[in-house]
Amino acid sequence: VEKKLYEANMAKQVAFFRVKHNTLAQELEIERLNQSNQVLELEKKLAVETSKKQWYLVALVLTGLVLLGLWTLRIKRRHDYFRSV
Repeated sequence: VEKKLYEANMAKQVAFFRVKHNTLAQELEIERLNQSNQVLELEKKLAVETSKKQWYLVALVLTGLVLLGLWTLRIKRRHDYFRSV
């Protein structure tokens, strides 16, 4: 009888610790997934910021090219004017 009580008690303890272990493992997995989610959110923000900066750079280069073209056109007109005089 004592052996059966002991075995029943041990089975309860094993079951308790198994549930406790599984609960802890799930909590750790949830924490890991939350951290992964935070990393993904930061990567998304970084991608958006990088995209904005790339558009600003493209706009700056295009503005520079337009100004260079206008300046070249002005120089050519002056050159043509002095050449005709």
